[in-house]
Amino acid sequence: ISVRDQPAAKLPGKWKVMIFLDDKPLATNYFFINGVVQQARNKAFAVVIGISEYQHEDPERLPNLNYADDDAKAFQNALRKLGWSRSHIKTLINKEANRREIVDAIESFLSKAGPDDMILLYWSGHAYPDPENTEKIYLACYDTDINRPSTGYRMDRVRQDLEEHKAKHVVMIADTCHAGKLMTRGIGIAPYMGPL
Repeated sequence: ISVRDQPAAKLPGKWKVMIFLDDKPLATNYFFINGVVQQARNKAFAVVIGISEYQHEDPERLPNLNYADDDAKAFQNALRKLGWSRSHIKTLINKEANRREIVDAIESFLSKAGPDDMILLYWSGHAYPDPENTEKIYLACYDTDINRPSTGYRMDRVRQDLEEHKAKHVVMIADTCHAGKLMTRGIGIAPYMGPL
């Protein structure tokens, strides 16, 4: 039995073939179709950010963290083990995760994604509200000065920048305080069930 050039060949996953004789099962065999899975992985782009050390560390309001950078490295390694192409992952750790590099990664690197592709943003680090307007929540970049809130990256701006790419599948993972502010009212959320 062959599924080559058949519609079923485009359906990735684990398949089971059962052979019957006079309604009695004789044999069962399993196989995988993975060509479409690999294609999907090649059309997924990720920005992975982990910041444990801050240039303008403040023990009270912006202390250095213990594991944010290691978590980001582990997440990047997990994507690689799942088959993601190295050229489709942009990882920024500590000093590399300054505001300029982060904006460039989200606005330029992710622009490689097409409308049917997937974009993934992973951010591990601090987030903080603007003391003058607590509705404005910022993600802290490596070079953020907590005394000047706008030196961070506003969460609503992150979301807007991701939406401008018009990719159908956008996944945001934020291991930060105030991460709920990444979502806004009136936005429909559905789980992503496709391949990573």
